[in-house]
Amino acid sequence: MSMLKDSLLKILEGSALGVTKGENLKRDFGVFTGVVGLVGFALDRFESAQTTQQLNEIQGQIRELDGKIETLTRSVSDLQLGQQYLQQVVLYGRDELRLKNVLDTLSRMQISNGQYVGSDIQGWADSVLSHNSDGIRNVLQNLLNMVKPRSSVFGGKSLFKIYHQQLYKGDLEQYGIKMRKKTGQVYGLIGGGYCAWIAALRIKGREGEIPAKVREGKRELSSVKLSLQEYMVYGTCKDGDQLKYRKCYRAFSIHKTWTDASAYCKNRGAGGNLAMPKDRDTNRFLIQLKNDKSSHWGFWFGLNDRQRERKWKWNDGTSLESYNYWSSNEPNNGGKNWWGTYKNPEDCAEYFRKNHRNSGWNDAKCNNLRYFICERSPNNGIKNHVISLDVRDSKYAGTNDKISFRILSSNRWTNWYQIPGSFSRGRTKTADITPTFFGNFGRPDKIELKTSGGDALELDQIRLYNGYTYETTRFRCNCKLSKDRGEGAQYKIVGRYNVGWIGR
Repeated sequence: MSMLKDSLLKILEGSALGVTKGENLKRDFGVFTGVVGLVGFALDRFESAQTTQQLNEIQGQIRELDGKIETLTRSVSDLQLGQQYLQQVVLYGRDELRLKNVLDTLSRMQISNGQYVGSDIQGWADSVLSHNSDGIRNVLQNLLNMVKPRSSVFGGKSLFKIYHQQLYKGDLEQYGIKMRKKTGQVYGLIGGGYCAWIAALRIKGREGEIPAKVREGKRELSSVKLSLQEYMVYGTCKDGDQLKYRKCYRAFSIHKTWTDASAYCKNRGAGGNLAMPKDRDTNRFLIQLKNDKSSHWGFWFGLNDRQRERKWKWNDGTSLESYNYWSSNEPNNGGKNWWGTYKNPEDCAEYFRKNHRNSGWNDAKCNNLRYFICERSPNNGIKNHVISLDVRDSKYAGTNDKISFRILSSNRWTNWYQIPGSFSRGRTKTADITPTFFGNFGRPDKIELKTSGGDALELDQIRLYNGYTYETTRFRCNCKLSKDRGEGAQYKIVGRYNVGWIGR
């Protein structure tokens, strides 16, 4: 009971665990796809697994899944549903804890003579298969209902819709990190629950029910992936831009007129424009950004009154509202002469230089030369794909052999990526790699492999897994590699693929 209480308190109140902006977004993307790959590996093999070796391979994936879920659970323990959802928090906390405990017990089991062995595994299986509130059927049904887009548990909202509403108001980078970790945790809990259900059926000698349960698990997880996908796409910035409040910003130390600077920013891509500091936080961020770039020059930003004097508008056409950061006595249109008319038409907004009048806003002549700050929209989600290279039945492999690979698509090769660890006979290795692709890619055409080991290495089958669309493709390889084969041996990939399997 104390464990459940602690878990509920963490959900309600949050904890000191946090996520820094320096975390690698692509790594978080790989965490989710890694969870998907582990669950898929187990479900693909449960039905046919008979031998000790085959069940041990599944157990290896279960142990890794259990470790990933534990790590993800700690990293999202500060997420809160809020006091208005107290009843739902209790229900979710109970089901989360139950699934974690069931999976943890399963991960500690050993395999002997093609059977699960461990302390009171029969009692564990009975508990998993029971029809009471702690049985896996009811626990999974509750969690699946919470994840549905129109969950009855949360009054027509899903669990993730509530998290989305709370997180999306702030920093987009934080949103992306947290939501990806939470989706990975929940997907892993559901997948782990089905793995435990199937293992319990095997322990109780009910193997005839396993194929239907595998199909059910895959069907439910496929539905979960579709419902979670909208919370997994978040923006990234490129070319040295910095992500802040759902925009990519960059300060340029290039002298341009306001008009030329505006055109330059618009040519930088979707949403391109001179930066528009419409609120205090964005304004502070842009001041820091321009001060880091230069302390000697003013910087243009996207505000002007060129169409109508003293009717200041942002570059997106919206009017300047209550928030502003005009320096004292600004905007003044250059001040008035003896006759009471303005000396110079000053219709474009700039930041004063660092340490001058607190870097406040100033109206200036649009044909003056200044540095400038651009904004643009983030890339529409991470389109760089995590590829898992799943190598089975390696033969004649030395203990120090390592494999590297690269993919050819649309006449362009990715970088080389190495599968971590060494191969040994009859073992499987999976690499979750995030290669960076630029431009438009179609289906993968070739894979090139090489080994650093001195012994010959023969690979029987390879799996390519697209972590963005969740497509999996297997092909027979019969790849024979050795160190003396030079840069690498190329093999054509055969099979059916959707166009755009890799790419933006």
